[in-house]
Amino acid sequence: MLFIQNLIDRITKSLLVIAAVLAFLLCFLVVADVLGRVLFNSPIKGTTELVSLSIVIICFLQTGFAIRSGGCSMLICLPVNWVLEANVLWQQLVL
Repeated sequence: MLFIQNLIDRITKSLLVIAAVLAFLLCFLVVADVLGRVLFNSPIKGTTELVSLSIVIICFLQTGFAIRSGGCSMLICLPVNWVLEANVLWQQLVL
């Protein structure tokens, strides 16, 4: 069981590193696109589509580590708590 947990931890950390490298490379792509647009009046074609799709990929690559480390639990519970509190306040106002 410990072997499987270590394996899953290594996989999630590896995916996190891949997501960080992808985000780092996207920064260079955006800078190159802006410089090409300003200096040469020729932007890199498809940069906006590539960046928008890569953001989704980066989010999914980081999801495993966030769930494994417990980082998502607060994000998931926070809106639910707001809805419950708003419901309680609404019932107090109506009744």
